[in-house]
Amino acid sequence: MAHNGVLFLDELPEFKRSALEVMRQPLEDREVTISRARFTVTYPCSFMLVASMNPSPSGYFNDPDAPMTTSPADIQRYLGKTSKLEKMKLLSNFNRYKSLIYQKIIPHPHII
Repeated sequence: MAHNGVLFLDELPEFKRSALEVMRQPLEDREVTISRARFTVTYPCSFMLVASMNPSPSGYFNDPDAPMTTSPADIQRYLGKTSKLEKMKLLSNFNRYKSLIYQKIIPHPHII
């Protein structure tokens, strides 16, 4: 854990619940304790946890331009993996960004 840093977890539902639960105590106490056979050491670890996830396993839930390839049961199971993470402070949804640059409508000097 980095002290005074940001811990970014990409694809949050892909992490095991046990891995997420083990971060709960350091988040609350702002310190982490490492114990070995002969010693125990405690370090400060005040950090911001930032996570991202897709709206479904395929990443295209509610996208009008993409075919629906994931069943409703799979989507519920996917979203259910994060439903008990009540310590999250801010949740935000973003729609897919359609860049005019990547569609080559607007010429860009770095895109061939």
